[in-house]
Amino acid sequence: MARIFISYSREDQNIATWLARGFEGFEHSVFFAGGSIAPGEKFQETISLELKKADVVVFVLSQNSASSKWVMTEMGIALGYWEERGKPLIIPIVIDDITIPAQLLRIQSIKARRDSLDEAIIDTLAAIDKWIGRSQAKEDDIVEVQDRIEQNAATYINESIDRLQAQETRYRNMSYRWYTLAFVSLLGGVVYGVFRTATFKAIETNWIVALQFFMVSLIIVGLLIALSRFSFILGRSFMVESLRNSDRIHAISFGRFYLKAFGSKADWQEVKEVFQHWNIDKGSDFINQNPKDFDPEVFKLVTELAGKLGGRVKQ
Repeated sequence: MARIFISYSREDQNIATWLARGFEGFEHSVFFAGGSIAPGEKFQETISLELKKADVVVFVLSQNSASSKWVMTEMGIALGYWEERGKPLIIPIVIDDITIPAQLLRIQSIKARRDSLDEAIIDTLAAIDKWIGRSQAKEDDIVEVQDRIEQNAATYINESIDRLQAQETRYRNMSYRWYTLAFVSLLGGVVYGVFRTATFKAIETNWIVALQFFMVSLIIVGLLIALSRFSFILGRSFMVESLRNSDRIHAISFGRFYLKAFGSKADWQEVKEVFQHWNIDKGSDFINQNPKDFDPEVFKLVTELAGKLGGRVKQ
């Protein structure tokens, strides 16, 4: 049943009491200042709280209420809530031949006489029942949509996490392989350099042979170092992508927790904010790579060195 707040002028206390008894007869919860505020309670705070909790606000519009600052204040509060969140339902009951306040002109009112309020009670209850029916239908639609979203979201989230976990594992394994190759290449360059140095002592001291020996050794060592550098950069790129997938998994997992905890109350904007860090494109480490990072320029160095040595020999 509905929580009904009756707003009225003190001079219309008997009308408010009659309306309250009529509404309570149909098991609605009714609040009106003259019969609901106990001695010692804070008047204004109680009224503000009840207005906030009310499902329906009934305004008793009469010549008395037209000059009541309390009714006008309650009217402004109720309209503010109604415009902001679509609640409470506002029902004006016009008792006397008065001009309806401008704020309520867009809301259908109920005409009544002071000596015959039963018809107004019936009309008000009918309006309340209709509103409750519409509200319940909207809530049922929302629940249905939420259930469908939760079911589909759960499937989609699980599939996404599985896919990202597979990618994370694959990238991490690729990273380890490239790091291993980088280490082996660097170690091979060092071993080969030591070996060629030891071998150089055993060859004849012919400068042409020595120059060829030196250049070949330099090229091979340079290529091994370049391979090591290339492997390290690729290993780092795969590791960066693996960590990014790990961050995405963390974001999705938090989103899944949020949906489980607040799924029935979370709206679409909140869901988007929760998942906003899931798929942000910060670029790929592979895209940002520069070809110069992989160019060892060994042949250029060898050519320049050979030219300089050749010039010295001619002199």
